Amino acid sequence: MEVPLEFDALDNEKYIYNQEAAKLIDILLDFPSQFKNAEKVLEQSDIRLRTDYKNILVIGVGNPSTVAFKLLESVKENKLKIPACLISTKEIPSWVSSDTLIIAISHSGNTIEVLDAVDALTERGFEIIAITTGGRLKEKSDTQDKIKILLYSAELLPRMALGYCYVLLLEILAKANALSVSGFSRNEKDSIGWDDVENELYKFTRELIPEIKIYKNT
Repeated sequence: MEVPLEFDALDNEKYIYNQEAAKLIDILLDFPSQFKNAEKVLEQSDIRLRTDYKNILVIGVGNPSTVAFKLLESVKENKLKIPACLISTKEIPSWVSSDTLIIAISHSGNTIEVLDAVDALTERGFEIIAITTGGRLKEKSDTQDKIKILLYSAELLPRMALGYCYVLLLEILAKANALSVSGFSRNEKDSIGWDDVENELYKFTRELIPEIKIYKNT
């Protein structure tokens, strides 16, 4: 019997969990590849970043933006060199200036609060880096020079795209000289060495639970 949908199937988690178990398993197994794919997104972009920002403003609501920001705050090895703040409304802090690195994160590109904040900021002439899969945020970037887009492709629920958002956020901060990541090398393009990150995670998992088989993505 067909399962009745109360809303779009892609947003109906009950439907997905009932009907797409195999696909969900594939997504989980493929999660590490989000790191390298995200790195390629920034490498292939033409975004140029200053290295003298005074502070950071991240705009995001729910998953994966807020989780990525909390991870950034919680990992002690990630040392922010300048203050950072996360907002989830269009109310812009008074301290935001041309020396603020502004990053807007919306998986769908249609998050109302993020769009409203972006509009408020661009009206005041501020530049914004947007991380998204498309939607209205992408449309705005097509017509407004102040919005620079980092577009990733992922047919996932927002919470399952954490790898993309986390890596892109870290990469932006690292390229802007706003973040230092202890223990990991940097490649010739001055980005985080995710091969080193993967190797460290691999060793950690082997030591923590040696009986679990680990398959390294290539």
